[in-house]
Amino acid sequence: MKYIPILLMALLVLGCTVTGCKTKEAAKNETKSLEMPKSIIDKNREVVDKRGEQTNITKFSEMVRRASKIQSWQFTLEDTDNDRKFEVYQLERYQSVYFEKTEGIDAVQMDRVSKTALATCKQCGEKEYRLVDYEKYHQYDPYEQMTLFRDAKYLGENMIGNDYVKIFQGIFEGEPAKIYLQEYYGYPLKIESKARKIIYSNVQIDSTPRAKIAIPFNSTIEGKKYWNWEHYLGIMPVRRELKPIAA
Repeated sequence: MKYIPILLMALLVLGCTVTGCKTKEAAKNETKSLEMPKSIIDKNREVVDKRGEQTNITKFSEMVRRASKIQSWQFTLEDTDNDRKFEVYQLERYQSVYFEKTEGIDAVQMDRVSKTALATCKQCGEKEYRLVDYEKYHQYDPYEQMTLFRDAKYLGENMIGNDYVKIFQGIFEGEPAKIYLQEYYGYPLKIESKARKIIYSNVQIDSTPRAKIAIPFNSTIEGKKYWNWEHYLGIMPVRRELKPIAA
């Protein structure tokens, strides 16, 4: 029996040798080393504070300014002035509208400068286009619609889907209305009055693929072949003649 304490002490020493025994001080230092450095905490706090400053906007003019910087659009449009939902793509001078429910036309490609609209459909044949009424199919983008909003006054904030929005009341098309603006980029997600309701969903900015607004190469438009939009519009770049280098 007198050897039992010695045996227990030997086992304890052996266990510490194999697994490593930590003193209270060592354990405290290890816990401290796992803590996030104060410099990183302060930096993260600065980012959060800065975001608050960037989104704490209550001036409608600032939201308009931000939205004006957007160069291209993709969105799903629901408008009580139209009887169907459709996808809209816009890049530079071109806009394309793709219909969810077709009524003889699947898509319309438009040049907003010349106000030209070309329609195509699956039944029309591959790469076959015909001229249609531009005004009937052209859609204002979210920025263009918000510039028609007048006498805007800040009401508060809320959420639409996953987006925080700033809400303003004012006049739209002569009617009292509300507009819901994405808190950072400033573009509208919804405009509503008694006379009309416009909803923009699945909005993507500055990422429109050119294939969505382009006319396929060697398409037939009103019976004639054209390489692309520029060829049809007569704005193909002029090929510069190369001059021989003087000896």
